This record gives sequence, C-alpha cells and structure tokens, in this order.
Amino acid sequence: MKTRHLLAVAAFCAALVASGAPEKIIFDTDMYTDFDDVGALATLHALADAGECEILGTVACTRGAPSVGMVEIINAFYERPGIPVGVNKELGIGPLGRSHAIYDIYADMVKARKDVVKHPSSETAPDANETYRKILAAQPDGSVTICSVGFTTNLRRLLETKGDAISPLDGRALVAKKVKAWYAMACRYPDGYEYNSKEDGESSKIAFRDWPTPIYFLDWCYGVEVKCGVPVSKVGAAVNPVRDVFKRALTAYKETEKGHAAWDEVTVLAAVRGWQRYFGTVRGKFDIVDAKGKNAWKPDPKGNHYVLTVKTPKAEVGKIVDELMARGPMDWIDGQNLPLEGKPFTDVKRFYDRMPASLEGNTNVNRGVWSQCFHTSGECFRFTTDATHLRLQWSLIKSGLAMNHMPATGVSGIDVYGWTEGRGWVFVKNGRPTSQDNELAIDWQKGRPIMIYLPLYNGISSFKMGVAKGTKVSPLPPRASGVTKPVVFYGTSITHGGCASRPGMAWVNIAARKADVPAVNLGFSGSGKMEFDLAAVVARIDASCYVLDCLWNMHPQMVRERFEPFVRELRRLRPGVPIVCAEDCNTFLDTTEKGAIAKAVVDKLLAEGWKDLFWLPNTEQMTRDGEETVDRCHPNDCGMMHMGDGFARAIARRDLNPHSFRNWNLNPACLPFHHAPGGTQTIISYFVGHRCRSDRI
Repeated sequence: MKTRHLLAVAAFCAALVASGAPEKIIFDTDMYTDFDDVGALATLHALADAGECEILGTVACTRGAPSVGMVEIINAFYERPGIPVGVNKELGIGPLGRSHAIYDIYADMVKARKDVVKHPSSETAPDANETYRKILAAQPDGSVTICSVGFTTNLRRLLETKGDAISPLDGRALVAKKVKAWYAMACRYPDGYEYNSKEDGESSKIAFRDWPTPIYFLDWCYGVEVKCGVPVSKVGAAVNPVRDVFKRALTAYKETEKGHAAWDEVTVLAAVRGWQRYFGTVRGKFDIVDAKGKNAWKPDPKGNHYVLTVKTPKAEVGKIVDELMARGPMDWIDGQNLPLEGKPFTDVKRFYDRMPASLEGNTNVNRGVWSQCFHTSGECFRFTTDATHLRLQWSLIKSGLAMNHMPATGVSGIDVYGWTEGRGWVFVKNGRPTSQDNELAIDWQKGRPIMIYLPLYNGISSFKMGVAKGTKVSPLPPRASGVTKPVVFYGTSITHGGCASRPGMAWVNIAARKADVPAVNLGFSGSGKMEFDLAAVVARIDASCYVLDCLWNMHPQMVRERFEPFVRELRRLRPGVPIVCAEDCNTFLDTTEKGAIAKAVVDKLLAEGWKDLFWLPNTEQMTRDGEETVDRCHPNDCGMMHMGDGFARAIARRDLNPHSFRNWNLNPACLPFHHAPGGTQTIISYFVGHRCRSDRI
C-alpha cells in the first residue's frame, strides 16, 4: 500500500508540473537578523504576480521581534494583505530585543506603518502550527512546497503536532500527505556551522531527521557568492519598502556597489521554479552533529536530502533575482482601457463584440452572424510600454476551447508579437488556453512595441494586463504606411480564421501586419451570405477598402438575388471607397456557376462606369496544392502564409487607382518579398481566402 501511495503522489506531482500549475508556497522566515529575507519575500511576490506561484502563507520563526509586522508590510505593498501569517509560540529564538542595524530598520518601518501592520510584535500573531495545519489541510495532496529562509523551529514544531479539529492527521502524516518538497536555506556544505541551522540546532536535528518528503538545501557556500540588491535600492517609486530596506542596509553593510549575499532570494527562486532549471544536485543526508549546531553531510543514494549545486552561472542567477526584486507590485489594466484595433462598433452587447447589438433578433440576417459576433477574430491590442514584464489574463466566453480540425491555440488562444527593427512584427509567444480563465506571463524589452491578438473562434468576457506600478502604456504612432482607416473583410470561415494554429497566423492578420494597415474581420463561419440588411451594417465602418468574400456560403440562386443589390447598396452608402469582389475558389481553381454570376455583375457595373470596383479571380488566391489545407478547404498555416503574402504583395503595387492603394507607403521591413506585377483589376490576391465548398465552417 505504501508503494502504491507514493507512486500516486509522484504521479500527481508530475501532473502538476506538466500542467504548468502555479507552485503553492508557504514562506517561513526569521525576518530579523538579515535583510535577504525582505528580498526573498519580494522575489516570491514578483513570481506570484507572474502567475508562477500562489503564496499560501507567510510565517515567522522569531518571537517578540517585528518579523511578522515586516512581513505584513511587504504583503500589503504587493497588494496581498490577506495572506495568512503565523509565528513560533514556544521553542527556539525569542523573545528578542533590539540588537543590530537590521533590527533597527525593521522596527522603524513597523512603527511607521501602523496602517498595514496588525502584529507589531510577533508575539501577538497566530501560532504558526495553526496556520500551517489550516493551510495544509485545505490543499490537494502532494501540492505544497515549503520554503524556509530562517530557523527550522516552525518545521520541527509542525512535525510534532497531534491530530485536531483541523485535521485528524498528526504533523508528520499531514506533511507526508500534503507537502511536495521543502526548500531550505540551511547548512554549510559539506560541513560546518551555518546560522539558520545552528541557532536552533535541536530543531534542525529533529526536522532534518524526521521530515518525510525531499528537502532541497541552498547552503551557505552557494548563496554567499550570489550578489543582489543594488538595482532595487535605486528604484525610483515613491513608496517601496523593499527599496527602503535595501537602501539603508546596503549602506550600513558597505555593500552599495557589490550587493548583498542572496541566500534567501535564491532559495525562493529554486522553490518556485524548481531546482532543475538553474541547479544540479547531490544526494545524501544532512545531520546536526554537536550541541553547538554543527552540520555534516553524508552521501547516500537513497537519502531524501539534496544540496543544490552550480548549473547556471551564479552571476546570471543574481541578475535573475535582481530583476524580480526590482519589479515591484502590479498595476492591472483592463483591456477596455488598452488601445484596441479591429473592433468596429461601440453600440455592442458585449464590449469585444464585432457586430452592433441591434443585430440581435434581426430575422433578415442569418442567425450565424449574431451567434458568432462575440468571436474576437481580427481584434488586437497595439501599444508601447516601458514595462519589462507583462502578465496577461483572459477569460473566455465559451467553455469549448478547440474544434475537431482547429487547435485550442487558434480557437481560444492569444498571440503576442513584438516590433523588431529591420524585420517588422515578429511572433514572440502564444498564450495557450487550458480553461475558460487563462494567464500568460512574459518578459519584455522596455519600450518595444507590442501587438496582442485575441482568439479567433472564441470570445473574451474580460482581459487584463498586469504591469509594474507606475508603468506607462501608450498607443503606437500612426503606421508608416499612412493608412488610418481599416480594410474591412466580410466573408466566411476562412476569412474568420479557420483553421489557423494561432491568431497571428490567420491570413487577414498576416496580411495586415505585412502591409502595415489596420483591418476589421467580419468573417462568419458558414454565415457570410450577403443579406441586404448587412450592407448598411458593413457600410457603418469608415473603411479604406471593402473586401467581399462570401460566395462559398451562397448557392447560385442566392448569388443571383443578393450579390448585385448588396454591392450597389454598399457603394451608395460609401461612394468612392474601393470594393473588391472575390471569386469563389478551390484547390483545383475551378470556375463555378455562382462565380460566373458574380463576375457578370462586376462586369456590368464596370460597364456602367463604376470606378474602384475590382474582381479578384480565384487564380490569384490559391495554389493547386491541397497540402495547404487541413481538409482541402480550410487553410493550414502554410496556406495562411501563402494567402497573406499574396494579399500584401497586391497592396504594395504602385500602379493602382489613387482612390485605393497608390499612396500606401509601405515600410520595407514589413514586406520581405518582391512586389508582384499586375494590372489594376487584379488588385488583391491579398484580400481573400481560399475555399472549396459552400458548407465550410
């Protein structure tokens, strides 16, 4: 039974790692004799802001000192004042009085921040045993990581607790059931005296001996050679207790140039991100071997103790810690306050809807249009920011994240692009949806323009971006192309984005990036049918060009009845704006009856003297290669790239009607390809997707 239980716990832990679930952390600190504890808690909050961990509790092991009060100041600064606290009530270190510079700094700050400090003396805080047991009992089995950067007193006391009203399990059994690992800043490898281990040597001996899950030690010898704290000491925010502690303490210790040893900060980094990322290990057992608290290491291939060793250079680890400490708390910006493109209407039912609310219940328009208007295809945030870290959260309307022929990353994911000089917009990272509520954390180069595409075949009920407090977010300047009015695409599922692997790979988005123009996507899967009422809706958008790509959702009689009235009404409402009418196409480039009907209408209107009306033959939309599709209909990413390149080449031509694209001065960085030759009526292999049957969805 024990073997099966251990295997089950191991499998559960492996599943947690594979899922990318945030680490659940209990932080145990002395917060008394050194200031790396403050840096460690700041690092922990920065990682929590990035979605990498959840802080379950912050407990102190020093009684009578301002330890808990200082913890509360840091928690409040990072806008987590409700994190449970606790303190050692019985054993080990305390009560303590004023004794050195760091204590003075903590005591001064606790005295000055009565607005957030609930426990100016740690004696008044809840018992750490109660805090630990309540937290552990409420968590899934094998899910909690304990990170201790002080004395081992609380962990020894926890092991010795009895079953109670919180949990019938005694302390050791509760730890074995709930705790995945303990990361400890303790001991000197391979032997010697280390402050955290020796000050309560009895507790260290008991805790190291009886702890039932793996213990990972960041020993004194590793941490003393990692320096940090100088960058955060120079942060310019008006209020920043982390900055204030480091500024005073580095001066007191004459470390303002080189920084302070990062024992505790590195322990937090290992606990949250896992030892594998930056460290190697040696396996064995630590023991306390004399009454003064000396530790000694014994190699043991079956031991449950691991000492972290160098894998990533220590200087690099120090830079990682410094960056995290200097972030500060997050400001959360609602997506409704970010510069957004591709959302054509304001009179909508839901903020991100693509169609006006008045369309709901309109029986003259097929139901598919309204049912898909909440899909955010084509919508994107475009801005610049001085943030160096972004935390993006989006909540989806539909619980179904994928389709049988299109992945969740395209249906429900988000895409982040960054501007790179000489290359234009470059893909950076995809936000992969795992549920209706999702998060993506990403480091960013200060000042780099960013573009964030929203899901193609799902909608979002909310979007938030977390950045460091005081961060500036600004709209991007006008495009180099000079185009400010969007190209409006009205069409079917392929215009909609089916079946791109991610939002940035939808052909409309590809083309808009390469041509450096704004776009509105009114593609509706199976529902682009040119109802007369929709002409007025489309015409409400002040566009630089309208692209009509509906034939493969229409049968021949429908084309006879609707195509000409729709085009005439759109031109009446928006005289002088170019209209591109796309032939229906497939991988065989066949001409169909409905394509011939539509082409005859275009020829008729041109004969009447219409200007700025263009016919896009299917020969300019698609190759004869079905490999560019997922089903000989919907393009895969290869097909999307082909179409996007073709559309952008057409836009870049200089021999076009001046009312259309002649004055679109394109940025060469956006167009890493040759301009294609062609006449005025073969204007846009850019503006249409390919298709092969009328029932595509």
